[in-house]
Amino acid sequence: MTEIEYKKIKETLKDMLKAKSLTYANIAEKMEVSEVTIKRFFSQSDHSYSSKIFEICECMEIPFFELVELAKDNTRKHFALNQEQDRYFVKNLGHFAIFRELYRKNTIADIKKRWKLNNNQLFSILIKLEKLQLIEVHEKNKVKIIPQGVMELNKHTKLEVLLRKELTTPFLEQFDGEYDNNSYYHNSEVEMGLETKSQLMAELDELTKKYCSLALRDKNLLPKNKIVSVRWLFCFSEYKTRWESFTI
Repeated sequence: MTEIEYKKIKETLKDMLKAKSLTYANIAEKMEVSEVTIKRFFSQSDHSYSSKIFEICECMEIPFFELVELAKDNTRKHFALNQEQDRYFVKNLGHFAIFRELYRKNTIADIKKRWKLNNNQLFSILIKLEKLQLIEVHEKNKVKIIPQGVMELNKHTKLEVLLRKELTTPFLEQFDGEYDNNSYYHNSEVEMGLETKSQLMAELDELTKKYCSLALRDKNLLPKNKIVSVRWLFCFSEYKTRWESFTI
């Protein structure tokens, strides 16, 4: 185990403690050690307390190998659909919606209920997704998602263009009326230097990556009743409104 892997595993373990509302004192009590020992484990950068990982996992009822996989998931790169998958979903947008629900760990029972599918209809869709190498179908329609990480749609593919048209308009329409503190909207047109523009684009890109990674962590760690579905839309371009087009 490299130092970077060890550090990431400890960070993931700390996230899991927070998700389960457990404190260092709780773990120390279960392990019958001092709270200082647990604090040292999480604060030390070397491997001097590495044996404690297995004991902490046991106290939290988390298999060590599951912890390792979770740590990997949080650092995996984003994945995008290939051309074959993109073409298929353009013709079968509903199947993309179902794959998205599976990817987001929604249950087969919930998907059947929402789309009003019987077992044969659902199985037919799952087999098609398996042929696209997006899932593995096991007995009793048990499904394993093959791609890992945050799903992204490549820009300007047919599917991305189609979804942009289908999803953006209804999303923006919710801001037509009053909206509460759970929503955020900002619209600006300003003049800025080229260097400032480049800096803004870079920061928006980093911000998106940061919160996509945090969302992946939350999806893996938190119970469903602590998760909400969030959509954001960053549009940025050199643009000048033709104000003179408005009649006087």
